[in-house]
Amino acid sequence: MAWLVSSDGSVRGILPRRSEDSHWFLAAELGVVRVLSEDHILIVTGLEPDVFVYDGSGQLRDVFETDQFFAGSPWEIDTDQGTLLTEHSYFKAWLSRHRVIDEVVADSRGNVFFFVRHVPSEIPYPTHLPAGQQRVTGGLIDIGPSGEARPQPLTDEQAVKLMELLESTGNNPESGEPITISGSALNRILAETDPPPATQRAKVCWDLVHAHIDDLRNATKSDCVVDSDFADARLRADLRGDRVAVLIRGDTYGFVPEVRRSEAFEARIGPPNH
Repeated sequence: MAWLVSSDGSVRGILPRRSEDSHWFLAAELGVVRVLSEDHILIVTGLEPDVFVYDGSGQLRDVFETDQFFAGSPWEIDTDQGTLLTEHSYFKAWLSRHRVIDEVVADSRGNVFFFVRHVPSEIPYPTHLPAGQQRVTGGLIDIGPSGEARPQPLTDEQAVKLMELLESTGNNPESGEPITISGSALNRILAETDPPPATQRAKVCWDLVHAHIDDLRNATKSDCVVDSDFADARLRADLRGDRVAVLIRGDTYGFVPEVRRSEAFEARIGPPNH
């Protein structure tokens, strides 16, 4: 959803949420709203179709399909997958299968630049579900009130130890009923078997797509103008004149054991030569 806040403090919705099953937690990760000029406000919804341009009064000026800017079309997310996307490694693997608009900047001459993120080689999905959703022979493990689920996958060794704990406490995993164990017991198992944290590396590219504010349907693309070796990297940018400051950030989604430093650099940017 997008809202227009006027100088008098009044608030008006200009882009309603259209899909009842949209996942709100992904909106901040995939949506982009940028003021291109005093009379051009661009909204990339991310999970829902199309890219919208409004004027300063909140009137719709134009609608574009995402592939107009060499990005992927929106995708449907089923209930089970939506829950899994809250887990860091699963989200990275899922995002590697889609071309998304990470950033949009514009200069005073009407040039508009889209940074379109993609991963040349897909990242494999993790082989285990998050701990809070791990299914054990028909039963669903429910973390007890003394602790919360830790959003990380269970390894084979952790699953074996968890089964041993269930049997020793008289639980029957084959009953099909939810099984409750204490958070402290689960945390002990995870702590005993946790492998050392590792940062997954996979090349990530950002293509630079250029169009003019008066003719956004005529876009051109330069391949992989920015890249990173980290699978979770995302891009933010700010443009002043022909100088753009770029921030490559990572480890910002879901549970992470250690936050990696972001990287920033400055470059010059301009429309392609015709």
